[in-house]
Amino acid sequence: AAAAAAGATPAQGERLAGEAAGVFVEALAAERSLEAEVKASRAAGGEASGSAHALLPSWAGPPPPGAPAHTLEILKAGVQVSPPTELAPGPGASVTLGRSPDAALTLDHPSASRHHASLFWRATDGALFVSDAGSAHGSWVNRARLPPRAPVRLFEGDFLRFGASTRTYVVGGGFERPEPGAEPRAGGDAAALAAALA
Repeated sequence: AAAAAAGATPAQGERLAGEAAGVFVEALAAERSLEAEVKASRAAGGEASGSAHALLPSWAGPPPPGAPAHTLEILKAGVQVSPPTELAPGPGASVTLGRSPDAALTLDHPSASRHHASLFWRATDGALFVSDAGSAHGSWVNRARLPPRAPVRLFEGDFLRFGASTRTYVVGGGFERPEPGAEPRAGGDAAALAAALA
C-alpha cells in the first residue's frame, strides 16, 4: 500500500492504505470460501448474471466533450498491477466487466460472472457510475456491497472490488467527492432506485 500511496494525494494515500488492508483481508477470506462454491455452481451449469448492457439507465450515454476523463488503476495487496488506464465508452456507451471474452475489462477470477458489472457515464455531465449486473458474488464500492442493477456514482479515489477477487480497482480523474450532503451517491431517478432497493 505504501508504494501505491506514494503517487497519491495525502487523502488518497490514507484512504488507499486503510481500504487496501481491510479489503484485502476480507477478500482473501471470501475468496477461499467461495472458490469451491463457484466451481460447484459452474459444474452444475449455473451462472447468475445477464447482459451488462441491459443495466444502462435512460440517462446514460457517452460523456459530453470536455467532460473530465476517468481512469482505473488495478492493485493487488496494495501493489500496482496495472498503471492507470483511461476509460472510454464502448458499445452501448459503457465499459463491461466480467469473465466473458467480449467484456471490455476482463475479470480473471473464478468468482466473477461472465457479465459481472458495467461502468457508464451520465450523458449530461460525464459523471461515472457503476452497476452490478446481478452477479452471483457481488461488487463493492469502497467497502459497501452494491445492490444489483442499481447505479452508484463514482468519485476520484473510490475503490471497486468484484466477487472474491483480491484485486482493487481505483478510480482516478473525474470528479472529486463533494462535501457530505451535497449530492447523493446514487444516480438517476431516486424513486426508481428506492424501489430497486426495497
